[in-house]
Amino acid sequence: MEKKYELLKDDHKEIDGQLVYRIRATRDFMFDPNDPGHHYPGVRKGMLGGYIQSESNLSHNGDCWIGTPGAAGDTIVYGGSVVEGDGHVEGDITIKNSHITGFVDGHRTVIENSRIEENAWVHLFNDGKIIDSYIFGNAQIRYGGDITYSVISGESQIQGGKGMEIYASKINGNASVVCTGAGFEPKIYNSFLEEHTMVRENTKVLNSTVTGHGYICGDAEVRDSFISESASIGGKAKLENTVVKEKAMVYGNAKTSKSEILGDARIYRDAVVENSVVTGNARIRGDAEVRNFRKENSFSGSVDHGIYDAEQMALSAAPKQEKTHSGNKPSISPSISTEKKYELAMDEASCTMFGKKHYRIRALRNIPEQGITAGQIGGYVEGEKNLSQEGSCWIAHDALVSGDALVEKDAVVSWRTTIMDSAKITGKAMVTGFAVVSGNAVVGENAHVTGAAIIMDDAQVSSSAYICDDAKICGKAKIGTATVKDEAFIMDSFVWGDAHISGNAVVVNHANLHNGIKLSGYDYADGKNGIRQQDPAAKKLFHNTREYRKKKPFEKNRNTGKESKTNIRK
Repeated sequence: MEKKYELLKDDHKEIDGQLVYRIRATRDFMFDPNDPGHHYPGVRKGMLGGYIQSESNLSHNGDCWIGTPGAAGDTIVYGGSVVEGDGHVEGDITIKNSHITGFVDGHRTVIENSRIEENAWVHLFNDGKIIDSYIFGNAQIRYGGDITYSVISGESQIQGGKGMEIYASKINGNASVVCTGAGFEPKIYNSFLEEHTMVRENTKVLNSTVTGHGYICGDAEVRDSFISESASIGGKAKLENTVVKEKAMVYGNAKTSKSEILGDARIYRDAVVENSVVTGNARIRGDAEVRNFRKENSFSGSVDHGIYDAEQMALSAAPKQEKTHSGNKPSISPSISTEKKYELAMDEASCTMFGKKHYRIRALRNIPEQGITAGQIGGYVEGEKNLSQEGSCWIAHDALVSGDALVEKDAVVSWRTTIMDSAKITGKAMVTGFAVVSGNAVVGENAHVTGAAIIMDDAQVSSSAYICDDAKICGKAKIGTATVKDEAFIMDSFVWGDAHISGNAVVVNHANLHNGIKLSGYDYADGKNGIRQQDPAAKKLFHNTREYRKKKPFEKNRNTGKESKTNIRK
């Protein structure tokens, strides 16, 4: 094979302590005229190009080239980078440890650890940095900012934007990030844009998913939220922990938190919605405030002024309390109990854990929802701070709740589980078996954790998620309606929508898995390079973390407070 270029040893530069050499074409070769990414007549013999560290950086096959034909430029490609196929890199741009088969040009641009493939364009990426990204299909990126740990594919477009920043994001299908003015500064962090979604102008999308035909514009700020179907967000609206679906809209100066906006609902002007489900043709506008409307009592009306709090409204609608014969003290309704439902059973054997004593609990009254009768002994707590006296929540068998951990509402912790640190078990969640929940982790709604599963750090397990066997959920992972089993490992990722993760599968780096996707064996998914099935690297990663997986964040032996009794939790 005839080489198409040579290295000029007397024309070199130094970068990161490495020498890079200018290239010169040794033969003519032409670009494919049908390739929309190439608008040049070709490279001619003797034409100077950019700089490379060695011939491993630029293939002698295909029409790939480094530098602008007819103008050498200061393009630098080095390290483990490979430019091949029809890949083309030009302009004042530095590329390190990347794989390029698409078209890249820019001004003062740095690209590291990236893959830019097929007909993808990265064009005039001013002052930009692309790190650990996977850009392919007919995706286009124009006029700059920072992109980190991203997957941008299909017909996606990212255009314009002084100071635009996109971190740990996945932009698929026909999704768009559009900046319509030089002063706009969109920011998208740890987010997922898919299908035909659009984010434009001075919006901020943080730790959220936007899918379907979801649309976000103006100065809106969306945090930890889920926008889907034909929902739209605009104006200066601020959303936090909010689901907006179907044809719902939130705009103006509206604020929502911990809520679901569904149907054809509209939230606008200075309206506030907190901890509520808003459905149907609801119109919440003006300075109206709506709070604490649950699914079974969702809000569907139209209001433009005042505070509407479902909990306060329920209290005001309750029957008036009758006075006693003395006329001074009201009697307490027999349906409302103010007595404690449990006490610390000091006469039972205690156990020492994390250097502190833990005591068994004893029911003071019946808790029919859990089949508990008055006098029945339960698991261990450090104090009453660990188990709410309200609701039907309970700690059964030899389960232990320690530190600032809390079991509340209707949740159940049983068998030999350990809940520790500041973890919270809430809703109707169930944690059983030998499971461990630690750190700031939350298990809520109808989630079920069992086996020897570990939920730790800031992980959240909710909806009807099922976590079992030796699965481990950590970092800032969020698990919704999904099954995670065997020895699967999930970190800093979003898994929901009937996803099924099993075997030794690894899910990391802000991956977004849903729509019934199944991973098994040594499948590997991350937010950088997508999904790789039965990947040897995943197998290596799994075995490297195997010992870490085995570590339980609690002591195996617990010393009882009374020497005469055996510690049943050892």
